[in-house]
Amino acid sequence: MTQRRALALAALVWVLSVATGTTIGIAPTFDELVEQADTIFFGEVVNLRSSSEKNRDGRVIVTRVTFKVFQTLKGREAIQAQLEFLGGTIGDVTLNVEDVPQFKIGDRDILFVNTADRSVSPIVGLVHGRFRVVRDPVTGQDIVRRHDGTAIRSAASIDPSATAALFGPELSVLQFEAEVTRKLAELRSRRSPGR
Repeated sequence: MTQRRALALAALVWVLSVATGTTIGIAPTFDELVEQADTIFFGEVVNLRSSSEKNRDGRVIVTRVTFKVFQTLKGREAIQAQLEFLGGTIGDVTLNVEDVPQFKIGDRDILFVNTADRSVSPIVGLVHGRFRVVRDPVTGQDIVRRHDGTAIRSAASIDPSATAALFGPELSVLQFEAEVTRKLAELRSRRSPGR
């Protein structure tokens, strides 16, 4: 058996054996993203490093992604964050894992992270907890898009059951951050109703 096939088989066995209840392909609501994340930050990818790791089923490829943190919306403030994902490339061997986000140097994202989840991806909802930050070529403003690049015109339109708004301006980073802050305040007030 070739090294590539052995790594792919070991990864498949490992993924199946560490299923964590996160359902691949089902997008969480905006409320679930905010509530389930222990850290939410806006950052830029500054380093990627893939390595072959040994686990109980053999060897798998993991990639550590380092982010320069611009803004922390939830969790401990930091100037850098490092997240580990199953998959990556070492030489001519690549392990792709469905719905695990892939990054490149210079990517800017707002990420909803659950640091306790170390199975496949620490991102809440896998790719669904990654929001791309891009520069609008017309306005020059930073706007937020879904992981696949589609437009977001309101936080409510993030929910899977919502009818996406087709018209109107895209959500800016500042507007998106304000929506997260508003939702965090709402969740805090629900937990302490006597105040």
